[in-house]
Amino acid sequence: SNKKTGLLAITLKEDDELLYAGFCDDNDNLILFDGSNKLLKLAIKELPVASKLTVGVKSGFAPCSAAMIVAESDLLLLVTKDLKGKYTPVKDFSIDSRGNKGQSIGDDTICVRRIESARENIYLIPKQGKPFTLARSKLSIKSRTATGAALSTRNIVRII
Repeated sequence: SNKKTGLLAITLKEDDELLYAGFCDDNDNLILFDGSNKLLKLAIKELPVASKLTVGVKSGFAPCSAAMIVAESDLLLLVTKDLKGKYTPVKDFSIDSRGNKGQSIGDDTICVRRIESARENIYLIPKQGKPFTLARSKLSIKSRTATGAALSTRNIVRII
């Protein structure tokens, strides 16, 4: 902590990697994705505020591949290995307690992203070829375990 600038810093252990940092308030939720087929939804108001000596709290996932701050009204984009995508409302997931194992989503899910309501397109970056956009309206809202629609025949490496 620097008293002159008011900046705060965190210290990571040598083997730690920071996946995500975001602003939130007590009405928000934290979504954690295990990289395969589980999502964990934690209420921000139930997480303790850490001091500089606090090591954090157990979430329920040992490996975590994505994290995001979401509101109940947000949509999540879920994409599987075979490039099928769908939107699932955040409100479809119940709030878990710390240490829970999460809720099932479609098998072989490789990507979970929060979709902002003001955005019209999804930007996709293929492994080979040119980046392209996909109209947001091409995908439908489905339950957390339903199969989505094909996004592309290309091998995509990033979805923004």
